Amino acid sequence: MPKDTFVQLNYSVKLEYLIDALPKAKVEWFLNSNEITIKDKNFKFESDIRTGTYSLIIDKVNVMQIGTYCVKASNTCGTVDHEFKIEVLELPKAGIIEDSVTFEGDECKLTVDFLAGKPKPKIEWFHNDIEINTTLNDVYELIEIDKVFNLIIKAAKTADSGSYYARLTNQVGSDVSNKAQLLVKSI
Repeated sequence: MPKDTFVQLNYSVKLEYLIDALPKAKVEWFLNSNEITIKDKNFKFESDIRTGTYSLIIDKVNVMQIGTYCVKASNTCGTVDHEFKIEVLELPKAGIIEDSVTFEGDECKLTVDFLAGKPKPKIEWFHNDIEINTTLNDVYELIEIDKVFNLIIKAAKTADSGSYYARLTNQVGSDVSNKAQLLVKSI
């Protein structure tokens, strides 16, 4: 059964739908509620009666083929349909991290926006070029709100001073933010 899929522009994609129906079902494909027909040159249809597999092949995906697809199977017993989305893969793009000054013992927040990226990128934070392991360390907390990633240093120490940057990664690639400086002043 087709599911939401990310594709690269100018690459081909094959969407398969398995149908077990008696009597044999009529299969129709739709893009944004418009039926796709054999007249649509960028689409090809395949079916394997033996396995009950019906396929829609999009040759060299372009922006006009991005959207909500529906495959509908119908016979005298009824109709079944399934919707899914095709979206374009997009390289992540990291925003700017601002320099920051805080005092020892205070909570400090470093923030980076993710300006682009599909699917949504994962984030890794670095301090003085060494990756921060936030899963094993209760000194840090990660908070994500919409397209903003926050690194919280719960109780800053002077050893936390230095450069920080973020790397955003998805299946297309990665992008690295600028290096921001954090200065933790002793009290």
